[in-house]
Formats: sequence, structure tokens, C-alpha cells
Amino acid sequence: MPTIGVQQLRANTAEVLRNVQQEQTEYVVTRKGQPVARLLPVAKTEPPALDSEAHNEWAEFARQLQEAGRRWPKGLSTQRLMDEIRG
Repeated sequence: MPTIGVQQLRANTAEVLRNVQQEQTEYVVTRKGQPVARLLPVAKTEPPALDSEAHNEWAEFARQLQEAGRRWPKGLSTQRLMDEIRG
């Protein structure tokens, strides 16, 4: 895994990110010669499929959100509500 200094990364950010994305290159980022971070490509994976129970739970959650939206007082922001609750 190649190393890259912070200054070099700053000067060549677009090129380094292109290498990470296209070539799947991983870097160890260093500051004053000491490792401080790893720069890794994001895995291209599909989110897991929901089973029917989870799908039904999300559908119920969405239904409850819609109902709350219908009942929400006009002109009342969530920020104002939170401020009132906090006193």
C-alpha cells in the first residue's frame, strides 16, 4: 500500500482520488512521516434486500409519517416545537 504525505495529498487530491476510484488504490496518509489515516475505495455493493417483515415495518413507518404530516399544525416548525418543549 503506497504512502502519501498530507502536503502531497493536498496538492494532488483529484489525481489521488481518481486512482482510488478507478484503480482501487489504497493509500496510507502520513503527517511528518507518521501514518495518520488510510484512504480506501468505497465498496460497490448493493444494499441487502429487505425481507417481507422488514418491508412491512418500513411501510407502516411511512404510513405513520404521512399521518403525522396530515395532523401537524400549520405554521409550526419542528424547531419551534422543540424550543417550546425545552422551555
